[in-house]
Amino acid sequence: MYLQGKNSWTKGQNRHFVDFLLNAREELIAEEKGSAKYLHDDNLKNVVLDIFGAGTSTSKTILGFSFLHLANDLELQDELREEIVDALGSRVCGAADRGKMPKVDSFLREVIRVHPPAPLGIGRRTQADIILNRRPVPIGTDMFMNILAVNHDKAIWGPDAGEFNPRRFLTATKEQVNRGATSFGLGARTCPGEKMAQADMLYAIVRTLQNVRLTCPDGPGTANLNSIDSDLLIDAVRQDLIFTRIDEPWIFWAHPHPNRRYCDGAALLLAVDGCHSGCTMALVELFLVRLTEPISWIALVLGLLTAYLIQFVNRVRKLPPGPSPLPFIGNIPQLRSEIPLYEKAIDWARQYGDPITVWIGPRPFVIASSKESFKDISGPLRNLIAGRNPTNIGALQTRGYQDVLFSDFSPAWDTLRRVAHVAMRKYATTEKLANLVAETVDSELEGVFEGRDECRYEVVEFIEGIINNVLALSSFGEGFKKGDENFEKMRRANRDFEVNSPNGLPSDILPILRYLFPRQERAARGAILEVLDVTDEMFAKARATWTSGKSRHFTDVLLNAREEFVAEDRNSAKYLTDENLRQVVLDIFGAGTGTSRGILSYCCVELANDPELQSDLRTEILEELGSKRCTAEDRERLPRTDSFLQEIIRYYPAAPLSLPRKAMTNTTINGRPVPKDIDVMINLYAVNRDESIWGSDAGEFRPYRFLNVTKDQLTRGSNSFGIGARSCPGEKLAQADMFYAIVRTLQRVKLTCVHGPGTADFGKKNSDIFLESPRQNLIFAKVDTV
Repeated sequence: MYLQGKNSWTKGQNRHFVDFLLNAREELIAEEKGSAKYLHDDNLKNVVLDIFGAGTSTSKTILGFSFLHLANDLELQDELREEIVDALGSRVCGAADRGKMPKVDSFLREVIRVHPPAPLGIGRRTQADIILNRRPVPIGTDMFMNILAVNHDKAIWGPDAGEFNPRRFLTATKEQVNRGATSFGLGARTCPGEKMAQADMLYAIVRTLQNVRLTCPDGPGTANLNSIDSDLLIDAVRQDLIFTRIDEPWIFWAHPHPNRRYCDGAALLLAVDGCHSGCTMALVELFLVRLTEPISWIALVLGLLTAYLIQFVNRVRKLPPGPSPLPFIGNIPQLRSEIPLYEKAIDWARQYGDPITVWIGPRPFVIASSKESFKDISGPLRNLIAGRNPTNIGALQTRGYQDVLFSDFSPAWDTLRRVAHVAMRKYATTEKLANLVAETVDSELEGVFEGRDECRYEVVEFIEGIINNVLALSSFGEGFKKGDENFEKMRRANRDFEVNSPNGLPSDILPILRYLFPRQERAARGAILEVLDVTDEMFAKARATWTSGKSRHFTDVLLNAREEFVAEDRNSAKYLTDENLRQVVLDIFGAGTGTSRGILSYCCVELANDPELQSDLRTEILEELGSKRCTAEDRERLPRTDSFLQEIIRYYPAAPLSLPRKAMTNTTINGRPVPKDIDVMINLYAVNRDESIWGSDAGEFRPYRFLNVTKDQLTRGSNSFGIGARSCPGEKLAQADMFYAIVRTLQRVKLTCVHGPGTADFGKKNSDIFLESPRQNLIFAKVDTV
């Protein structure tokens, strides 16, 4: 319909909205105004769609309730019809006639007041930190305006505010109209079509009452004036009314036989006004129809399906190319295979260029897999590809507070990230951390051997025991003991999440999966809640024992940072609440255990698989350190061990696609358009194995690759901890933790594969977003160096 209106447009002619908008564009171009660039066809088409979509919905609700009230109260209906006949007779109502029918106007305004179609409006987002009625509202907060509450406020309208009084607006004060009739919204987001909607609906009511008498099938006072079951919408419950022709020669020519018909013609009202040359009066006469007829429902479903398909095709065209998606399910059929998404994306980038778009259900993701795209994202787009769209797993973990991992780009997020980054960098270079890791490895090995010199043990469980304790002690000053309640909770949570949600919550992949896979959804949510129970308890203990100036662990460091911010009267101190700091420590603990577990597990498996490599690294360590604990200063003395760790990190990035980021504005990556709010995935796995950076053996594991690595390779091709504003703030800490753990492990044990050298399992877990070693037993044998 838009295209028909546009193609028949003649400059200067104003038949409908399309003409008005196209003429406005011509004027702006003629005046050489910069804003003309926003009035391209796609935007104008969406404006007309807004007018049509929002208008039909609100008008249908208000007209539906109007007709129900009229049928319910025949005295009121006759009174309004009498006013109309006195003012107009049989002629069509015009704009100048509204003042001649104050009772009809008051009736319509009261219907709008009592039955606002969108009682909470549409959610808005704060653009800055504000104070609302003396209460703080942070930037980026979603807000709803409770229109129904103010419309029914007794302080404005009196004790009968919740009742329907069709004559209320005959005596309404200016203050009541300004403050208590807000059905079309308020502020910058108020409905721009209020005047038109009021006019359309008044004309429709007038012409209907000129044509027909409305009655309830079961008599006056029996109409169902309840709303449909919805928290966001108010709409009349569908029901039959009796439409009886008024015996006048000029009335009801479209339907000569009086029938019981439900008037739902408002759904077509703006289609005629907006994109055609008809008029509202003819509409009411032509479309006194019952939408519940089967043919009408079929037409409605087909219309909605067509509208969705058109919108879907338009969205696909505006995004970077990629594998062809299907409506509703996207590329899910292509994703169902043993090849993970991060590897498929490399092949698709070769086929379609980079970046590509992959649809997971109805949601598109732009995936960047080339060094050129990475250069954009880490450089000029650093803060533009830095947001985070809401997810169920994020909401579950953050609980309404701010954090570093899941929160959107905002001043609060930036403050928390900077504080966390400084805290982890400081802690990573302390001797305390080196001693802590060594003691933890020693303790874990005692539990592994249990007095024996050699045994089989599951390698991932060994690494979990080390990393969970190191991060817990670093974060809260308290670790886990095998067999205690918190240890078992963490162990169970790791297994449950690993088995049931290798790709995160099913509902984050596709909302309906929450109901198709309820067991997996519940298990994953339960695992997250168990971890939260444990870490909340540990944070509370650490918080309760904090002393100003002491820095025993991250909780202390963050609380001290807040104290400094408050003392310096920094505005950003307001973001460092107990709840937000708790979430930051949880991020450090959760993200740190996840990534370190994956990388260290692969370290152990590679060492067990290659005894010669393991012997070479142990020789280096023993020659330089003997049995003493490794420190930060010792790292340079162990270049082969360090190179081995860096190659593991390059070859096995724990989160190959990292977490999806949100584009903060319309932009381009590597010359391809990326719309605002779209999810962007960074394919770390692809660039880490890019042959144009690393050479023809980029896809091979070479433990000593980093002994002669170039600066360009380090900068562009080793990205396992992310790039840009969302890169991992704990990289230094993680690298230190893992290096100390490898050194101490090789000082204490010899690792071998159960079935001999070269038989380790390097298969990938069934996950598109995590890269972890399969669980497997290795043989642990003591090395007598301590």
